[in-house]
Amino acid sequence: MGMSTSFTAVMRVPNLSQAQHVLAVLEDVDCFSKEELDRIARQLEGRRIWIGIKKLLAYVDMARQTASQYRVTKFICKLEEEGALELK
Repeated sequence: MGMSTSFTAVMRVPNLSQAQHVLAVLEDVDCFSKEELDRIARQLEGRRIWIGIKKLLAYVDMARQTASQYRVTKFICKLEEEGALELK
């Protein structure tokens, strides 16, 4: 699309594959409360995760626009729907 000429650098970032890495990102973006992060951690436990940072941040933005009582459920469902979160 020619957009790369608009930026000074391209940064390659490997996909996130561990719950602790996903949780570290979620803590830094300040979208979820401590209780919500605890719920997400329980949902990620024992499951296979494979997601790029750009897609994860897009899902965080979607969650940010969701009513607080549905935020965690919507976020986890989106990860599952897109194949980023699976049972081992």
